[in-house]
Amino acid sequence: MAYSLNDVYQSLRTAMRLNGITVGVGLGGLLLGVPATFMAVAPAAGAAVDVPLWPYRMAGAVLIALGLHLLFAAQERIVRASTMLAMLVGNGLLAVVLLIGFLQRELADLSSVAQVVLGAVFFLCVVSAGFALRYLREDYNMT
Repeated sequence: MAYSLNDVYQSLRTAMRLNGITVGVGLGGLLLGVPATFMAVAPAAGAAVDVPLWPYRMAGAVLIALGLHLLFAAQERIVRASTMLAMLVGNGLLAVVLLIGFLQRELADLSSVAQVVLGAVFFLCVVSAGFALRYLREDYNMT
């Protein structure tokens, strides 16, 4: 059903796959593999030198778990409300964190490439949360 022309979840499935690959596996993998040498360059970006790496790695692990969940849930015949709720909350909170970081100028010291990547992640999170909200409000009970 996921690949038929009359699939009501087609745009949601596309957003789930795109989000699962880029934000979940991509950004999560980058955060999970943060090297210790990153903190040697981080003071130039305004970060503290003695910051432990486990919060970054924990956030990366959670993003990978959410991304894999979205990738596997996109294959199901009917996308469940719990999956859409997890997608809505996860992407919504990530978008809020990025927006607050932008408004407080915490992202100003990053390179232009990093700012563009985080802007794309923000846009993808907002769009994915919007898709999840749209489909969560509808009742597609196709048993």
